[in-house]
Amino acid sequence: MCLAISKDDGKTWTKPDFGVGFNGTNAVWSPGSRFYFGSVLYEAEAEDSMRFKMVFWDIQASVTNASISVPGMYTACSADGINWSQLHPQGEPSLLGAYGDPNSQPPKSSMHPDRRPTGSGGAILTPF
Repeated sequence: MCLAISKDDGKTWTKPDFGVGFNGTNAVWSPGSRFYFGSVLYEAEAEDSMRFKMVFWDIQASVTNASISVPGMYTACSADGINWSQLHPQGEPSLLGAYGDPNSQPPKSSMHPDRRPTGSGGAILTPF
């Protein structure tokens, strides 16, 4: 994710090097090569560390089993919109997704019993 700044209501933009993503760029967040940007929410009244909230799609390696790729919606937060922290450990999405061939592409719900959908078609969401 990149950040640009406008000081004239969006007429002109600058892309400063924030020094946090890829040096020499305005990138501020990229958890991995399969990251797909989602949405950012700004809440001025939230506690400092949670002022900026992001939800994004990614496919991350499981921390407990690096051979398993776990697709889903992940969450991150930031106090300033520049320095971000993922809210849950790598490979543990807030909402488990599916990707590819369900017979060969993990995760299968049996691999993640704590993330299994509940009821008829509902899904477990881990809140911010």
